Amino acid sequence: MICAAVGRDHLGSIIFSITEKNQATSPLVGEIRAAILGIKEALKLKIKFCVLEGDSRAVISSINTGAKY
Repeated sequence: MICAAVGRDHLGSIIFSITEKNQATSPLVGEIRAAILGIKEALKLKIKFCVLEGDSRAVISSINTGAKY
């Protein structure tokens, strides 16, 4: 499976785009890995403020609430 993340600034301009080949076992795991990929890249680029968007409400809600698994 290929995961991808795109970072944009407040004007919608692309700051980064990144892909990663991985062995995700389900679409949910793929969404989680894509979120992590984007967060890691934003941290690497020292981006101070970030809005995370994705297709999986479960993943985004878990990140926003700090759910522990």
